[in-house]
Amino acid sequence: MSMTAARLRGNRDCSLLWIGQTLSLVGSQSAWVACPLLVPTLTRSAAKAGIVSFASWIPYVLVLLPVGALVDRGCSRPAACSTESAGAGRSLIAAWMFAIASTFSPALRRTSELVPAV
Repeated sequence: MSMTAARLRGNRDCSLLWIGQTLSLVGSQSAWVACPLLVPTLTRSAAKAGIVSFASWIPYVLVLLPVGALVDRGCSRPAACSTESAGAGRSLIAAWMFAIASTFSPALRRTSELVPAV
């Protein structure tokens, strides 16, 4: 192990960054998996699942490229903190919406419909 890796491992800020990024990535990837499974369960339409999957890319194309250019010109730390906070809020809202939907939707209570039969 190099001296730089040992110093980073002992750095509190670096550890917090790694933990936050890991939790953010797990939440984001969970949403990428859950949405295409949730839509056909609620609507019985594979086409709508495809539309939802496609629509999930629209913010990346429309927002990330221009905002990335703006952040490169200024201070990146406040931008990173605000985007991570917004991502955490988005994940909490998605979990809350799923909990509400599963309460009122009988299809979501039957977990056998979420996983296709083999």
